[in-house]
Amino acid sequence: MSQTKDVEYTVTEPPSIDVVLEKSQKSLSENLSQNESDPDSDPCTDPTVDRMSNMSQQLSRTAVSVREMYKSLYRARVHSNTESILIITKARDNHLVLCTRELSLWLMTRPRPGRKRGLIVYVDEQLKTSKRFNVAGMKEEHPHLFEPTSKDTAKNNTNQCLASDEGQLRFWNSDLCTKSPSLFDFVITLGGDGTVLFASWLFQTNVPPVIPFSLGSLGFLTPFKFEDYKTTLSHILDQGTRLNMRMRFRATVYRAIDKIDPAIARRRRKLIESSTEDVVIRNIKNRGWCSIEMESGADANDTQIPVDNETDYFRTRPVESIEFLNDLVVDRGPSPYVTMLEVFADDIHLTTAQADGLCISTPTGSTAYSLSAGGSLVHPNIPAILMTPICAHTLSFRPMLIPDTMEMRIAVPYGSRGNAWASFDGRGRIEIKRGDHVLITASPYPFITVSPEDIKSPWFDSVSRTLNWNQRKHQMSFRPAKGKDKKHKVLSKGGGEHYGTSTNDSDNLQHPTENTEGNAPEEDDDDDTHDEEEEDFDIDDGTPSGAQSRTSLWGGTPAESRKASLSSCDFSSFPTMTPLNSLSHYKGKSSLPSSGLISPDRYGPSGPPPPPAPLSDRHLAAVDFRLQSRLNDEAARSQD
Repeated sequence: MSQTKDVEYTVTEPPSIDVVLEKSQKSLSENLSQNESDPDSDPCTDPTVDRMSNMSQQLSRTAVSVREMYKSLYRARVHSNTESILIITKARDNHLVLCTRELSLWLMTRPRPGRKRGLIVYVDEQLKTSKRFNVAGMKEEHPHLFEPTSKDTAKNNTNQCLASDEGQLRFWNSDLCTKSPSLFDFVITLGGDGTVLFASWLFQTNVPPVIPFSLGSLGFLTPFKFEDYKTTLSHILDQGTRLNMRMRFRATVYRAIDKIDPAIARRRRKLIESSTEDVVIRNIKNRGWCSIEMESGADANDTQIPVDNETDYFRTRPVESIEFLNDLVVDRGPSPYVTMLEVFADDIHLTTAQADGLCISTPTGSTAYSLSAGGSLVHPNIPAILMTPICAHTLSFRPMLIPDTMEMRIAVPYGSRGNAWASFDGRGRIEIKRGDHVLITASPYPFITVSPEDIKSPWFDSVSRTLNWNQRKHQMSFRPAKGKDKKHKVLSKGGGEHYGTSTNDSDNLQHPTENTEGNAPEEDDDDDTHDEEEEDFDIDDGTPSGAQSRTSLWGGTPAESRKASLSSCDFSSFPTMTPLNSLSHYKGKSSLPSSGLISPDRYGPSGPPPPPAPLSDRHLAAVDFRLQSRLNDEAARSQD
């Protein structure tokens, strides 16, 4: 690898990938040394938990440094002196094995300027005996690929990959990825989103830049097409690339210390049985989590526990730490009961979750299990922790976004009916017993991926491409009238119909003569044109109701229908209604309605139906008993 140096990340002076990884480690070391030298940073007075508190606070601050690094790298092209590439694929998938063989041969035989040989390729050690990968056939066809790389390497070159007795084709396992992540300049994944998550699982510290090719089912995290791998990789290796840094979270599992003195164990059991409030929550409110969490490997027998301090009866110690890219799921497991989980943000008790479980996801994981549980879509650049309940037994428990600078803890109280189970990116399922808890903080090791050049916003593209976000058939719009002099059907004053030109000037409105014979007006010869004109109409509620001459909706002529309806009800108690039965209503006005047409009234030619008559006292008395009493009194007085 190239020699690293501290440079400013700009577009004109981009860093190498080695500098990116080195600066991340340097920032982490500086924050650690600064926190350890600051005695005022710990809110606890107990000296035995000083270091643990400082570590927790430092891990919370790493989110800020990772975001600053991302801002520096954004839109800056990163170059690297690439020597070795790791390929991750499914060794049991026959199609992917053949794709891995094709890609490996192309990388190893691809000529490079100033180099005698191609790249060093690491593949899964399970492919060493695969018949489809056929290592023996590759050795017969290309024997020079299996010659030691140290022959073509200068003596002063200290590169660990080049100064080796192995050939260009090598095999990796999980231990090699964990112990020596700096061996690989790039990681290529052939598969789906699960293969990308497996790459994050392999590299729990520094992650080489990942180039994900889509050969799976969904492909949310895999924007590159395998059919174009030659063009894509040639551009990345020769001209550099842009990196996308995704925040990962760190989950630390704390176990309750069981190896304690029998007298202390009895005292702890009595405290749990006698306390109406959860004793752990009460102690955290008083002294904070730093008084309970101990260092790794610590035991309660090593410390003298004061009799008057009940906090020390419930101390915990970390047993495992895992970096996850998608989500942490804490659920009830095989237990038939609803799990009870205490949720904390820093030292603040947020809530007691009574549900099937909780999903704590990163912004990257907001499109995975959290989305299925009803969580929100969160852009990867938003610094937040997404908490989504799984089948909560309450209507008010909604998903919540928490700043990633806070420390989040999920604890199983001693009063829970059963234990809980935790899984990290769908792997490493472990049991969380009563008294245990999980600490979630921002990880100092982000997950670095290569961003495609032809897509400006890969995340929005993935949401639309894979999830079909908000995609539906468009609503059909109203068809506008074609042409200014379009014919419209106009209802005449006397009852006839004709086709006239609609204008906004009332003086130009053509009024037909009355159709005494009742014949239909002359129609156009073209039936299609007539159908189109029938659909083009304009309704104006201000048009007088009497401007039409059609059969009433209630039967008979308009005059007969109105007369019959008026004679059936008493309107003495209502204001007089003056019907508009002619176009004289518009005399003296500047223009007709905005459409220029006299459209039919929505109630028909007879106008709106008359309002119902007022209810009698007899009907109202059936509703109000007080009116019934008054009627009875009036009836009694009338008899007297």
